[in-house]
Amino acid sequence: MKKLFVIVLTVFAVIVTGCSQNQNDSANEPTEAVDTTATPEAAADTKASPTPENSAEETATPEGTIALKEQSVMSGLATIRIPEQFVIMSDDMKQIKYPTGNAPKEVFTNEEGNINVALSETGSPLKEEELEAFKDQMVATYQPIATEWMEDGIADINGKKAGYLSFVVTVEGDNASVYNYMVFTVVDDQLIIVSFNCLQEQLDEWKATGDEIIQSFKIA
Repeated sequence: MKKLFVIVLTVFAVIVTGCSQNQNDSANEPTEAVDTTATPEAAADTKASPTPENSAEETATPEGTIALKEQSVMSGLATIRIPEQFVIMSDDMKQIKYPTGNAPKEVFTNEEGNINVALSETGSPLKEEELEAFKDQMVATYQPIATEWMEDGIADINGKKAGYLSFVVTVEGDNASVYNYMVFTVVDDQLIIVSFNCLQEQLDEWKATGDEIIQSFKIA
């Protein structure tokens, strides 16, 4: 149990500080997202895709909803569908968003930097059979500070057992209420965390898309 508590503390700052109302900071110059999902056949078609890195599998989207495209992430370990207009957060902006130094390896963000999809290979050891106990420890840690607790549980996401939490928390010093939806799973006895967050005021527009993004996460 002590080990699980230490892991929870390690990921604490990653979950609650990655969203901000600071939309005009000069450091918010995200780099273009690199998509590695192209096949050699697709890369050969220079009209459709000049380079393999810029290829992406676009998702057919009903009119009026947010278009997503599949991205290869975590050095090819997994795939996830990301909004087409999102880009990879710059290192400078990561330093602002995650001042404790626990920034996720990959963060996709919108132009304003206030809607994020973060993916973390934590390096923390965890067995799949410990997943439910870890989820319970996460609930015990986050529920007391949440201004609104939505749900938590264990589910199957694309064939992989995963824990999940969703809640709203107020970020100290920023006076912003932030919605977090997080899933965590185990790959090769290591903890993997994927989270979506946005400002609470953006929930009406983004909650369904956030759910779709998280549910699309798939180990390759």
